Amino acid sequence: MGLKSKVIKPENPLQAKFEDHFFCDGFPVISEADDEEVILNFLEDFKKE
Repeated sequence: MGLKSKVIKPENPLQAKFEDHFFCDGFPVISEADDEEVILNFLEDFKKE
């Protein structure tokens, strides 16, 4: 078994898609268990929409 030298780009890179998050009455549901940085990044991206 040899080393692989070809880089394969994923078909679906990991991106925040607001459609994939749960919404309640039009507002995104963010868990208290989420890391503060995750929450801030989500809200920043949400404001851009």
